Amino acid sequence: MSLGLLLVVIFLGGALAARLAEQLRCPGLLGMLAWGGLLGIFLKGQVSNELALLSATAKELALAVILLRLGLGIRLPLLRQTGWPSLLVGGGSCALEVGVLSLILHSLFDWSWPLAGLTACMLAAISPAVVVPAMLDLLQRGYGSRRAVPTMLLSATSLDNLVAIFSFSVLLGVISGHSGPLLLSIPVACILGTVPGMLAGWFLGVKLRPSAAGPAEQLLVLLSVAVLLLELGNHLNSPAVLGVTAMGLLLQHHGRSCVASWARMLDRVWFFAQILLFVLIGLNLNPATTLDIGWTGGSVIVAGVLCRLLGVWLMTYFTALNRKERLFCAVSFVPRATAQAALGGVALAQGIPEGEWIQALSVLAIVLTAPTGAVGIRLLGHRLLEPESASHEKRTQEGQLR
Repeated sequence: MSLGLLLVVIFLGGALAARLAEQLRCPGLLGMLAWGGLLGIFLKGQVSNELALLSATAKELALAVILLRLGLGIRLPLLRQTGWPSLLVGGGSCALEVGVLSLILHSLFDWSWPLAGLTACMLAAISPAVVVPAMLDLLQRGYGSRRAVPTMLLSATSLDNLVAIFSFSVLLGVISGHSGPLLLSIPVACILGTVPGMLAGWFLGVKLRPSAAGPAEQLLVLLSVAVLLLELGNHLNSPAVLGVTAMGLLLQHHGRSCVASWARMLDRVWFFAQILLFVLIGLNLNPATTLDIGWTGGSVIVAGVLCRLLGVWLMTYFTALNRKERLFCAVSFVPRATAQAALGGVALAQGIPEGEWIQALSVLAIVLTAPTGAVGIRLLGHRLLEPESASHEKRTQEGQLR
């Protein structure tokens, strides 16, 4: 099959499969994965060269879009407003899950600690593709506004992804043979990864105005610079994820009038990138490895989710949230999809022997947690969070009692 025909089959079939999955009240990404799996069965052995090229391109583009959206999506005023709870829920619970999963993977599969930690970081990242739209919908309907629960979860999701993806990139450098420089001078590596992104974000935020370039040109420049930063990070063995995220943050600060436009453009690119990414994951998946990892892999993922539920519940104990709101926060941190899709095949591409197992774990995580988390948020949001009208009525009654 030619590359052009393969792209048509991937995009049209993936879009239709996603729409069908949504009609069945499931996340669209499950439809894309299923379509990729079907293509893998029918086209086995016919598209190996094209797949290698497409997979590498899709993963790098998807990671660039994810990190740019992450940087543009971290609202510093909102982060200051919900700072301490966001740090606890996003960073604290992520660190707890990564620690527990690393111990389980090391003990169960006899993997080295860096490899177990890398896999744990990939599995622990919460999916913005599932959580962010759900929280924005709750914000629009006024649920949880009294204690800013959806706002806090938006900030916490961004912090969670930043911690998980940064840790993944550092551990990947350790496994790839760059452990000496990274372990002895991690601060230097972080500076090498961050400073180019900060400079690019400052320059583009000042120069990239609507009067200087149209929307298409702006999008081209943003994505090109983000991919170049990732390539530079690979060359310098530095965590470029910090640089691309910092670029997004600086763009947000210096180009405030354009942030909404940039975010909309990246969302449109993500629509195509996610189809390519998730379909290719299903297409590249080795069914034998997935069946082999089976119940063991599922148990690892369930253990990680239970640890995250407990972690979020414990971290929110130190906040002003009530029990229902704390339970909703825990359920909201169940779905995984975005980072797993972008990072799940990285180990395999780097030639790590356990790469196929890590990719199979990433797909299992998506299949088991994305629909569960999406349904849980949809069903429990209006039951566990107070609507704005009820909050206003309660405050009025409390004022009258005083």
